[in-house]
Amino acid sequence: MDLPSQGTPGTFHVRASGTGSHTWRAFSVGQSSEAVEICGVFGRAGPRGDPKERNSVEEGCKLTCQPKSATFQMDFKNPYQSDPGRSALRGEWDTGSGSSLFDEQSPFSGRVQVTGCGASSGGSWRRLRFNGQTEQSVLLLDANGIPRHEALAFGYLKSLAAMGSATLRSLGVQKPWRVLLLGVGLGALPGWFRKAQAKVTAIDLDPVVLRAAQVVGQMPGAVQGLEACLKDAEADTDALRVYCCDGVEFVKAASNEVRYDLLVMDVFDGQGETPEAFLTEDFGQACASVATCCVVNLTCPVPMWEDAHHFNAPSAGKLADAFQLGFQSKAWSVRVAEGQNLILCATRYGAPPELYLANAAEELASEGLFAFDPVRRVGFRRQEW
Repeated sequence: MDLPSQGTPGTFHVRASGTGSHTWRAFSVGQSSEAVEICGVFGRAGPRGDPKERNSVEEGCKLTCQPKSATFQMDFKNPYQSDPGRSALRGEWDTGSGSSLFDEQSPFSGRVQVTGCGASSGGSWRRLRFNGQTEQSVLLLDANGIPRHEALAFGYLKSLAAMGSATLRSLGVQKPWRVLLLGVGLGALPGWFRKAQAKVTAIDLDPVVLRAAQVVGQMPGAVQGLEACLKDAEADTDALRVYCCDGVEFVKAASNEVRYDLLVMDVFDGQGETPEAFLTEDFGQACASVATCCVVNLTCPVPMWEDAHHFNAPSAGKLADAFQLGFQSKAWSVRVAEGQNLILCATRYGAPPELYLANAAEELASEGLFAFDPVRRVGFRRQEW
């Protein structure tokens, strides 16, 4: 078949990459995929996949394409300085002082405390801690007291947002996305996805944390109890819903009734550890039943210059095995540049090539979705498990 020259309509090849029953499709014209309007990836149905959930393309077929009018180039003149939640501002909220805005004892998390202090932007920071030591959430308010949800202060939140949204874009999932978040904090990440035009369900087991999120973070009041939360989820009403129930039990119970495009997990106990219930095979299988894609924040005790694996990062290895069993495809991970965190990812269609995620991140950034550079985060120290 003759391939069209760049900038002219015509046909283009479909090539495959991947192994087993999960394959990603790349479209190209000539030497450059940027010459076509339609450029993306499609997943072939795996044993658990539903062909109705995405477009399907057969190996070796021809598709008609149109030329791109322009290629977007991300133009962050200085993303490190323009990011309102950049790590260089940590000294503004991590001073160990500030006014006390919330202070309650929780049977789940110990002492839950929120302090506030001024921000150089003219607004103010709100910091949530457990037991005076485990930092759980930071939220920036503007001068009018409105949350600035684009200011994701922690690097792992930036990486969760970049990985989740870029993977959905690579899969061709159209907005509004349906996103399930396990772990609320003060509502920074739920607010970010809501700002990204997603329909968000945010779950936390701890009612004290949810009261702090409502009082300080301006999150909606929470629906209480597993049964009420499941019923509310089936109704699919408001664009941002908050639930107070066991996240593991919700995912297991919802797997047959409610579907999400993305499940985001950022769950830690009062000692800063991921509870064992979120690392089991049963939970991994339930995640695969309820969501197309999962991204998970885990602490990683491995130095950045070493690869993480089952022996030196056992929590990540255990969850990777659970995801592989549930999603029936390999999980992959990226490291978080700002600290010892690892973002573990899985889809029912395997791991998208790094280039596809980078292209998706650029496209999303062109829509003003990020206040930070997402491209590096979708491939930073990437590895498959």
